[in-house]
Amino acid sequence: MPPPIIGITQSSHRDHPRTVHEYLVKEAYYRAIREAGGIPTPITATNFQIFPDHLDGVLFSGGGDINPSTYADTTSEYATGIDDQRDIFEVGLFQQVVKVDLPFLGICRGMQLINVALGGSLYRDLGHQQAGGLPHDWHPSRRWLAHEVSRTPNNPLNDTDFPPQFPVNSLHHQGIRTLGKGLAVIARSPDGLIEGIQLTGHRFGLAVQWHPEWLTDQQPFRDLFRYFIHTSERAYS
Repeated sequence: MPPPIIGITQSSHRDHPRTVHEYLVKEAYYRAIREAGGIPTPITATNFQIFPDHLDGVLFSGGGDINPSTYADTTSEYATGIDDQRDIFEVGLFQQVVKVDLPFLGICRGMQLINVALGGSLYRDLGHQQAGGLPHDWHPSRRWLAHEVSRTPNNPLNDTDFPPQFPVNSLHHQGIRTLGKGLAVIARSPDGLIEGIQLTGHRFGLAVQWHPEWLTDQQPFRDLFRYFIHTSERAYS
C-alpha cells in the first residue's frame, strides 16, 4: 500500500514575507507528516480548485486570524493577519472533506476554522474577552510547554499515549467561544478553554489548539500524527 498523501493548507498571499522563520514553521508540519509515514503536499486557494481524488487526508494548519464576519461578529478588533481568500477556500474545503468522510487534523487556526465552518464562534482575543483565563500566547519557544491540558473520557486521544493530563505549547491569542454543530470537546486547559475537538461520526476528525508538530520528540504527539496517517491509509480500502 503506498503512503497516504496529506494535503496541508496554507496561505496563498504572495506578499507574505519569505523568511527563514516562515519556512521553518511550514516545514514543521511537513516533517511531522513525513515522520509519521505520509507524503505532505501544499494546498492553497490558488493551486486547488477541484477536490482531487489523490488526497487521502487533510491537515488544516495554523496561520492568521479568521475574519470575525465569518462567525457573525460585527467587529474585527484584535483580529490580525486576516486572509479572506484563505477563509472562504478552507471553509469550502472542509465541507467537502466532511462530505466524503476524508480523515482530517486541525491545528491551532485549523481547529478554529473547523469550529467556525460548523457554525461555532471564537474569542477574538482571549486576553480581552476571557476574564481570568490563562495567558495562551506564550512565545519563548515553539517547544515551550506553557500549560497543561486535560483530556476528556471516551475520546480518540485515549487510543494514543496521552495521559489524563499533559503539558502543551501555546501559541494563540484566540480560541473557541461557542462550539460548532456535531463537535465534541476532547480536551480543555485549566481555565476551561477548549483545547481539542472531535467531529463525531467521522472516520478521523480531530483538531487541537496547541502545536503538536513542534513536539514530535515526545511519544504522545508522534502517536497523534501516526494515528492520523494510519487512518488515512485505511481510506484506500
